[in-house]
Amino acid sequence: MSLKKVFFLGFVFLCFFPGCSKQDQSTKTSLQIVLEDKDSASKSASSESLLAAPTSAAGFQCFAVNITGPGVATQSLLSAKSCSSTDNMRGRGFGILSPIFRRGSTVSMDVPAGKSRTVDVYGIDPPPPECGGSTNSNISSGGYFLGSSIVNITENTTVTVPISFTSGAPSTVSCSGPSSGQPLTLVPTGSTGNGHNIFRNTAGSCFVNSASIVTNVPPNISSMSEIAIGEYSYIGAVDGVTLFTECNWVSASLNTQVSYIAWDLTGINITNFNSFKVTWVGAAGHYSSACNATTTSLGHGGGSSPPLWLVQVWNNSTTTWENVGANLITQSTVANIYTNVSSYKDGANKLWVRIVADDPAAATYCSTVQTDYAELKLIP
Repeated sequence: MSLKKVFFLGFVFLCFFPGCSKQDQSTKTSLQIVLEDKDSASKSASSESLLAAPTSAAGFQCFAVNITGPGVATQSLLSAKSCSSTDNMRGRGFGILSPIFRRGSTVSMDVPAGKSRTVDVYGIDPPPPECGGSTNSNISSGGYFLGSSIVNITENTTVTVPISFTSGAPSTVSCSGPSSGQPLTLVPTGSTGNGHNIFRNTAGSCFVNSASIVTNVPPNISSMSEIAIGEYSYIGAVDGVTLFTECNWVSASLNTQVSYIAWDLTGINITNFNSFKVTWVGAAGHYSSACNATTTSLGHGGGSSPPLWLVQVWNNSTTTWENVGANLITQSTVANIYTNVSSYKDGANKLWVRIVADDPAAATYCSTVQTDYAELKLIP
C-alpha cells in the first residue's frame, strides 16, 4: 500500500490587470501550488544521494514552474539563464517560467487571469546555487518533469499538482548561464525552445546578389532556410569538422552564399551584461567546381562587385552591418567585443551575425561558408 505525501511548493502571486503594480494590492490574488507526491513512501529525500540523480519525486529539493495558456506570453524569471527544452516544454512552449526555488519556499510571479492555465512542475537537479547547490560553473543542472495541473484563474485558487518521477527518466530542460557576475556563453544548438539557429540563404543555387550584400539590409528570416538539426553537431568545438553552407553559381549577380546565425536572447536578462563578444572560426570563399560540401575554399574571384569574405554583426539601432573580421579564405578565428547588447538585438530578441562568402567570378563555381565553431559570449 502506498502512502500519499503532500508538500507545499510555494505561492504564486497573480496580477490580473495590465496596470497593476506592487502598490495595487487589491488587484492581486494568490495561487497556492501544492505538490502531491504519488511516489512510494519507501523513498525519502534523506535516502537520495547528493551525487546521483533522484530516483523519486521526494529526492528533488529544488523546483521551477512553467505556466502556459491562452494569452500567456513568454517570460523567463531565471535572471541571466538561457534555457532550452528537448520536447519544447511538453509541446506547450515556454510560458511564464518561475525562478528556481527550494521546496517550501515562496515565489512571486505576475500571471494574467484566464481559463486553462497549465501549471507544469519541474524538479531541478543537481541543485544550483539558488537552492544551496554547488557554485561550480562546470556543473549544469537539468529540469525533470514531475507533474501538471490545469486551472481556471479568476480568484484566489489552490492548485494541487500530482508529482511523480520514474528513476532514470532523462531531463528535458537545460539552462545555462549564472545569475551573478559570470559570463554567459551561447553556442548554436537549433533547439526549439530557446534555440540559437544557423540559416543559409539557399540550400542549392545562389540567389543573393553580391552587390546587395554591402548594403545595410536587415536580416529577413523569410528568405532563409535553416540547416538540418543533425548539422549542428559540426560546430560544437574547434576540431576541423566544419559545417558547409554553400550554393552553386547562377549568374554574375547571383553568386554569393551567406550564412546567418540568430542568437535568441529571449528569457535572458540582458541588463546583467555590459557587452558581448562574437567569435567565429572557419573559412569562406569559393571553389572552381560544383558544390560538394568537401572542397576547401579558394582565393577570391574577380567579379564586378568587391570580393567579399566577411563576418558581420547587425546593429539594430543604427541599422548597419558591422564587420567582425575579414579575409577568411584559409581557416581563421575572428572575434570582436561590442558594448550595449540592447542596441544590437532586434524586435524579436535576436542578435544576428552573418558570414558572407567570396564573390566567385565564373560559372560552375561554388560559393561556400565553412564554419568550424561559433560563439556568443555575454559579458557582465
